[in-house]
Amino acid sequence: LPPTANHAWLSAIVETAMDAIVITDEQQRIVFANRAVGRVFGWPPDELLGRPLDVLLPDTARERHTVHVRRFGTEGVATRLMEA
Repeated sequence: LPPTANHAWLSAIVETAMDAIVITDEQQRIVFANRAVGRVFGWPPDELLGRPLDVLLPDTARERHTVHVRRFGTEGVATRLMEA
């Protein structure tokens, strides 16, 4: 996207958000992480790029997450509870 006022505005919102914002590609590899990721998960955002999303999940949730992603890919089901 070309840098526009809207793009700069949205980028500022994402980078200053109190919540961790993570974007993945189709293979569940992290392609973006905002600054709050460091505070929430303890990872510097630049060190997450290219890593699988499940590095941010507790061990007890990884298998359920994998099952959910597989189900979403085949059935389009997007809601679930994430319990630790």
